[in-house]
Amino acid sequence: MHQISHFFAILSSCAFTTGFVTPLTTRQSTQSTALFGIPIPVFPLRRTVRLPTESLTLNLYEERYLKLAEYVLQQEHPYFGAIYSSNKPQIVRNGTGPIVPLFERGDVGVLFLVLDSEESMIPTRGGIPRRRIRLVARGSVRFQIEKILENGYDDSSFILVEGNVFTDQSTADEENCSPDFVDLARTTQAALNIDAILEQSLSLELASFDTVSQQLPDGRFRERLQAIHCRNTQERLSEPAEKLVFRWWR
Repeated sequence: MHQISHFFAILSSCAFTTGFVTPLTTRQSTQSTALFGIPIPVFPLRRTVRLPTESLTLNLYEERYLKLAEYVLQQEHPYFGAIYSSNKPQIVRNGTGPIVPLFERGDVGVLFLVLDSEESMIPTRGGIPRRRIRLVARGSVRFQIEKILENGYDDSSFILVEGNVFTDQSTADEENCSPDFVDLARTTQAALNIDAILEQSLSLELASFDTVSQQLPDGRFRERLQAIHCRNTQERLSEPAEKLVFRWWR
């Protein structure tokens, strides 16, 4: 198994001694602090909506996704984007495949940092071994598509976009934050070289997503998508609880 050792090196270098984070009293616009415009390989999620702080494991067999994994693992800090695609128009090339979602500028997804990877040959029914790459990752910051670089329509190509950090415009009034979310925010900052101001507020944002993750099970696609697109931390924390009560009343 190939361990992504430098990822853990970042965590150790970002050692955190206290679990307290002072909320920002003023905050610059995300356009001035969060713009990064980096290429992001995108994996379309068809059966689940994953939130920041949640884990995601990809078992990749198709040629285009093997190339995606190779691209990801060549990066100093391996990462990829994931966007729910079942609500998007789909294109089937030549009536046979591949089935590719039609993403567009403005779509929002979650950036996942790779924790671990494994490559192996898996036996098939026909007895011919098949290559597989397994990626284990954790959701960190959200991103918004700025430009489509590759649409992934060819069998051997994958979706590649240019994106901007998509963060909350206001944070919850919390006096402290779990060290786990502070570490994840710092790891994200190191991987993407984003502003330290964003790193501090991101830890509170991640804490809110962890709460929403516990309130909304995997099957609640619509509410999870709303949480991803919401840019107010306090609203994100209050909406799931209200929806749960309303659903029970009905």
